[in-house]
Amino acid sequence: LDAFLRAQEDRLADNPALAGLLRRMSMKTTARNQFAGTVKAVDIGSVSAQATIALKSGDEITATLTSAAAKRLGLKNGQEAL
Repeated sequence: LDAFLRAQEDRLADNPALAGLLRRMSMKTTARNQFAGTVKAVDIGSVSAQATIALKSGDEITATLTSAAAKRLGLKNGQEAL
């Protein structure tokens, strides 16, 4: 099982488009609450974090989440986000 999971992680690392698609498909939210964009800024504090997302329209939104969630997601500038 460990070897299989490592192989899948390697495959996703080599195919970021597929990784992004799977990440979008696994989101626990409704379609009307989803915004696709690019991470413009990340500020991770001791308890909470804020991620600013630049939308294709030119608008920006800021999401607040726990620091643990931001670290688990590996948020970084330039990353595709949903």
